Amino acid sequence: MIFAPVVLALASLLYPPVFQLALGSALKVEAWRHGASVDFARIEGSFFSPVTLHRSLWTFGSETDAITRLEVARTEAQLDWRSLFGRSSAPWFQRLSVRGVTGKVFLARAQTGEESSKARRVFDWRPSFGGCAPLQGKNTFARH
Repeated sequence: MIFAPVVLALASLLYPPVFQLALGSALKVEAWRHGASVDFARIEGSFFSPVTLHRSLWTFGSETDAITRLEVARTEAQLDWRSLFGRSSAPWFQRLSVRGVTGKVFLARAQTGEESSKARRVFDWRPSFGGCAPLQGKNTFARH
């Protein structure tokens, strides 16, 4: 009885919209597991064709309150399913192409007594392609 729904769920991954939804959710869960977050405009591709992430934003935080954000206009990967699901340590993609990368690092600044009594202000920063909330706190950034 349980076998049929599992087979149906796995077979549904062959349908591109279901595959794209599952892959996007898996990326977000894996990023969360590693203390990061990812957001993207859309995913294209399927189980049998290259996967493309459009306008992704990757955010990584550190224990020192520094925040690194990577904006990637387009990422395309040809996945190697045998390596992904196998037990080998081989790379899980055959080809990876990344275009339009902008990195921003926000460093935490030590607060004086006067600043610590004030509520944290919003640092007015938006990604180049829009759509994400601004960072909290006072930060500086470098663009590479």
